[in-house]
Amino acid sequence: MNNKRNLFKPLADRGSLNVSAAARLGSRVKQARPGRQPATASLTLGCWNVRSVGPQTDATLSSPRKTALIDLELDRLGIQLASLSETWWYSSGSIREEHYTIFWNGFENGDKPKQGVGIAVRNTLLSCVEQPLFVSPRLMSIRMRIRAGYITVISAYAPTLLASEEDKDEFYQQLSDLLSSIAAGHDIALLGDFNARIGADADSWASVIGRFGVGKINENGQRLLELCSLFNLSVASSFFKGSFRSKVTWMHPRSRRWHQLDHVIIQRRQLLGLKQCRSMHSADCETDHALVRCKLQITPKKFYQTRPKPLPIVDVSPTRDSLRNQRFQQLLSSKLGSTTLIQTPPGVQLVMSLCPMHLRPMVTDQRRSLTGFATTSTFFYRPL
Repeated sequence: MNNKRNLFKPLADRGSLNVSAAARLGSRVKQARPGRQPATASLTLGCWNVRSVGPQTDATLSSPRKTALIDLELDRLGIQLASLSETWWYSSGSIREEHYTIFWNGFENGDKPKQGVGIAVRNTLLSCVEQPLFVSPRLMSIRMRIRAGYITVISAYAPTLLASEEDKDEFYQQLSDLLSSIAAGHDIALLGDFNARIGADADSWASVIGRFGVGKINENGQRLLELCSLFNLSVASSFFKGSFRSKVTWMHPRSRRWHQLDHVIIQRRQLLGLKQCRSMHSADCETDHALVRCKLQITPKKFYQTRPKPLPIVDVSPTRDSLRNQRFQQLLSSKLGSTTLIQTPPGVQLVMSLCPMHLRPMVTDQRRSLTGFATTSTFFYRPL
């Protein structure tokens, strides 16, 4: 029994071997080098219908800034980038809080304010994002470059079930055009309040809905699933087994029934990197919607960049030859229509610096016709 226990002790602590013997034995054993793991980037996303962060209601005027409350809640839940719906802000702009910078897009002054979208980006990631693209008061996107590549995050707020067919067709047409404009190699994260119940029919919508969907599908859900099927997108929350509470995001005020209206939608090939997607009912900013948090691990992609073909280098070693310098001056004078040029070799550089940009290739061509191209042997200790 004692020998068996000694097997689990360090080699130097065993009674049969001293420290020096253990060191000699360890030197003869080839240590296994851990393989080089590919670089991965972990990104925590969120979507939240915040129900008015702008100063259009009396409640927001008498209470502290709602953007500060959103900033604290997002930081508490460890979210790096979040989509905000129903911001109720006019025009477009940005506001910087302690931990996040919020970009928003809404209607122009004078129009109805009960729409608008926004994207909250953690301040430490501002150097990785590009200028947001404002499509409409219901759509905006932002592209982020991270260690693994590019990811385009879209913030959306779809029309409600009672909206007109024209508004629904316009929204999904704009969303379809936006998805079509994204490069094929970039990752996509579609976040927001779609006012759509997608149901749990995983057999009819294979790879779009997982086996853990909730509720029954409605008309808006049919539109959303058709769009996801067209662009190879998947609803992230339906691929995780969890309680009913961890999936629903909004309770109907009259029927008191919970529904899943807010969704995180990613590409089908990103499902392997999906770590978690659930509703966070503890987040509070005076709204009746729950925040949806999604943890995504993005696999790296290799960038292939084409290099332009370099121009041949002019051989400047024969510049000590006075005959070639005179010939170069004659050729250049005939091209420029001038007879007075500096005769020293440094003068050639001065002439080239004084010439406009469209004359620079002409000067280089004349020098190249006389001296030819430089070779490898030209650069090894060859005096000028």
